[in-house]
Order: sequence, then C-alpha cells, then structure tokens
Amino acid sequence: MMRHIGKQDVTWHLHGWFTPPEGAPVLARDGEGRAILYMDTISTAGTMVISSLDPMFHHGSRFMPATTRFLDRFAPNLRACANA
Repeated sequence: MMRHIGKQDVTWHLHGWFTPPEGAPVLARDGEGRAILYMDTISTAGTMVISSLDPMFHHGSRFMPATTRFLDRFAPNLRACANA
C-alpha cells in the first residue's frame, strides 16, 4: 500500500499515534518509532486503514505539499489493494 511513498511524503505534524494489534502491518511511524498509519485485518473481519495523519484537510487547504504527494500515491495504492 505504500509503494512509491517515501518518508518525505508522510512527514508533517501529527495528531497522535497508535499501538496496533499484534501482527498488524505498520505502514508509517513517527520519529519515535510509534505507529501513525497501519492496516488492521486482525481485530475485525474486514480491513481498516488507521491513520493519525490528516492529508485530505491539508491538501484541500493547499498549504502542505507533502499531503498532496501522499494522496497522489496512496489513493491509487489503496484502490489497487481493495481490488486485489
């Protein structure tokens, strides 16, 4: 899901962090190594992508270019994952 997304594309201010369930893949971590984006197929029958990042607000406000780069790559990756 993080194909072609680099550290610079997930680096902006944070709104918290998570302790994912054991076995859930962490897709991005903060500077302290804590999960800020992960995929949870462990605690539910479905798939949840859990994030403390808020790229849609910042992309729409047009003041944080990293969020646009992130969404330009993440949305197609998410779509491909959902269709797999």
